[in-house]
Amino acid sequence: MTIADRIRVKNVRVLSDSHYVLKTTTFEWRRANGEWQTQHRETYDRGNGVRPLLPYNLAQRTVVLVRQFRYPAFVSGCDDLLIEAAAGLLDNERRSCGYAPRSRKENRLSARRSHKDFEAFMSPGAVTESCTSLSRNMSRRCGSAAAAALPPRARRSRCWNCRSTRRSPMIADGRIADAKTIMCCNMRR
Repeated sequence: MTIADRIRVKNVRVLSDSHYVLKTTTFEWRRANGEWQTQHRETYDRGNGVRPLLPYNLAQRTVVLVRQFRYPAFVSGCDDLLIEAAAGLLDNERRSCGYAPRSRKENRLSARRSHKDFEAFMSPGAVTESCTSLSRNMSRRCGSAAAAALPPRARRSRCWNCRSTRRSPMIADGRIADAKTIMCCNMRR
């Protein structure tokens, strides 16, 4: 199904292109009754994201998580380091072929035996980002090595193998508050 015939873009104006791109767009939308309605939206284009490779150990029911400072979370009231799965942006790579190179760049682990868990829009009302999640089952030894193989920034933050019995209460009480990480952790119960 396509909706291309139901939208007519009239004007796009860049409000900011400092770090990411903020645009305001005026368009006409054809409603179900056939009437054209003028609408205005702001979109924040920060690129598509990938949680390049979530190392997990199926037998032990663990995943590797990191604690990092995130300024936007801090100014929104989070007074602690954010607990996350390692992630990043695709750096203008096509989604269909960008997984493995990004995985090697982010956590120095091969994505060859990984699988795609999901691809989802994170805040489709205003943000253009689509996030892809990959994971790979690791042996006990590799799970610990995965934590050690994370990039220096993540290692400085703190990373550890986190059991599913511990993750669920951490999600419930807000210690794990990153939506992508919650989605990924729920895939690995």
